[in-house]
Amino acid sequence: QAGEGLHRDAHVLHPASFQVQATEESFHCLGKGGFGKVFLGKRRSDGISVALKFVPLLRTRCCEVDGTSKPLEAVALEMVSKDPPFPGIIRMLDVYKTPGAWVIVTEKPENTQDLFDYITTCKHLCEDTAREFFSQVIQALLHCHSRGVVHMDVKDENLLLDLSTRKLLLIDFGSAVFLEPNKEYDTFHGTATYAPPERLTRGCYKALPSEVWSLGILLYDMVHGDIPFQDDREILLGELRLKKDISEDCVALIKWCLSRTPEERPMLKDILAHPWMLKRGSEAHEGNASAGAPTPTRGDLQQSEPGSALVARAHDVDAQTQRGSLSSKENKMQLRPAMATLCSEGFESIWRRLPSFDQLPSRQVSIAAETGRSATRCRSDVSQSGAHRPGKGELPKTE
Repeated sequence: QAGEGLHRDAHVLHPASFQVQATEESFHCLGKGGFGKVFLGKRRSDGISVALKFVPLLRTRCCEVDGTSKPLEAVALEMVSKDPPFPGIIRMLDVYKTPGAWVIVTEKPENTQDLFDYITTCKHLCEDTAREFFSQVIQALLHCHSRGVVHMDVKDENLLLDLSTRKLLLIDFGSAVFLEPNKEYDTFHGTATYAPPERLTRGCYKALPSEVWSLGILLYDMVHGDIPFQDDREILLGELRLKKDISEDCVALIKWCLSRTPEERPMLKDILAHPWMLKRGSEAHEGNASAGAPTPTRGDLQQSEPGSALVARAHDVDAQTQRGSLSSKENKMQLRPAMATLCSEGFESIWRRLPSFDQLPSRQVSIAAETGRSATRCRSDVSQSGAHRPGKGELPKTE
């Protein structure tokens, strides 16, 4: 029976309770990854939104539970959801099998934004905000460990921020494994730019040190506004470009998590006891304190030709996408020429002269901001490596 074994608070509903009889194309796609696509659905009884993750049968990582094969992701979610539940982890409502795919149904919280988009909007987080968020992530991971699960794909895209409460929600357990501290893995299912160097140098890695490495990438991303490594070559080189206004304690914690030797990385409890994590109040260097709040729109400033062109182009691309003549990937690529101006003129320059980003179609806002974030990285580092930060859902380029 679908959903059997979940805790009472999850409000388990059977497949018939959700509008999933139609094909995947009937739904609004919320996102896609290496294992499947996520669509928006509704509960018939009250219209509450849910997320439906379709994972093709041939791509599903399964395990045996009481003689029955089930998706490892669903089993992991069941394990971390047992009483008492943890508020910082997405709740699974149901799981069932269709002729072509497994469908995992989870809650779809309102008024949330994933941390990738939030950081993109803010450009970077102040250290106080980063500390607040980072602590929440570690507490969620500790809960997972206490239930015998390692998430294995910790990154900004897999963290939903409730914009009213500032609480984070850990999502997407598609790469999760069972907690076996001494087990070595030779296949990596997470995100390549968050992968540890031993995956490349040794051909294998352990789950817990790998997770701590990804936390180092995440913390760097929070306070710098971008991830430190774009491909395998940069991971192997291990060169960190650190901003001067980041505190010494924060830099020390980042470097500790990103130790080249897995055995030298901290445990999660060590991270919580680090001096930077124990600070209270704003102790960051001057110039960092205001970061972490979205930049306001500039409706009272004069439009520029690049700004007007960007708005017009975004509306055109949005219309083509709704007609089905452009895929989401083509959608993003169509916008890149307009956003490429950012590399030469600068994101701030165009932003100040845009009447308002509210004029952009909603589906284009995050793409435009995301491209600006990549362009900023490209503009500042092009002389060093020509690095380009892949956008959300975009595979990193390797040489």
